[in-house]
Amino acid sequence: MEKFFNYMQWFLETSQRESEKNGRIIVRQEPGYPRVLVDGYSETSIGLNEIWYDALVRLPVRQAGAQAHLPEKVANILILGLGAGGMLKEVYTLFPHCHITAVEHDPEMVALTKELKLYEPFPLPNIVEEDAGAYVSVARETYDLIAVDLFRGGEPSPLLLDTDFLYALQKKMLDDGVLLINVANTEEYLSPAIQHFAHSETWKFRYNHLGMFWN
Repeated sequence: MEKFFNYMQWFLETSQRESEKNGRIIVRQEPGYPRVLVDGYSETSIGLNEIWYDALVRLPVRQAGAQAHLPEKVANILILGLGAGGMLKEVYTLFPHCHITAVEHDPEMVALTKELKLYEPFPLPNIVEEDAGAYVSVARETYDLIAVDLFRGGEPSPLLLDTDFLYALQKKMLDDGVLLINVANTEEYLSPAIQHFAHSETWKFRYNHLGMFWN
């Protein structure tokens, strides 16, 4: 998430809808790209796409004795927290042959993803309308990459503090799989994953704290 401050925002075209899951969702048609906000925080924007692009290019590259995470190897990807689908194009651009499953609990966000089509010219991924914790607990597939972007407004999901959820994520990762987590400016939400996984790397991109985890 990134906090959106724009004191001239009333000049921009806006629309809004009510969601049982997220409350009021505002879509602001800014020059060149829409911004989707919940509680004043961006769920989808150019800035968030840049945050995720920076995270994705950090995936380790094959070196002598190192784990392999070359683009052609990242074939099966799970995204937890779709928002309005802004991240999808960044993922497809870096991993053009991948298969994406995106889990989103809010049907309004799923509808926005399909309306805004920010993933084009790539295909609409497999979208599962489900709670992330419930999906991970029963999913049978394993993944090369799991990206977690679970928020309500600016607050990360409490699932990130739940060791059972982290263990379930770990079971869904291939042996050389990678987990990426965005917690915005709430750095402490990375601590349980740092303690849980054998290997981790954390960094800050602008105002957002992120982590990469692997076994």
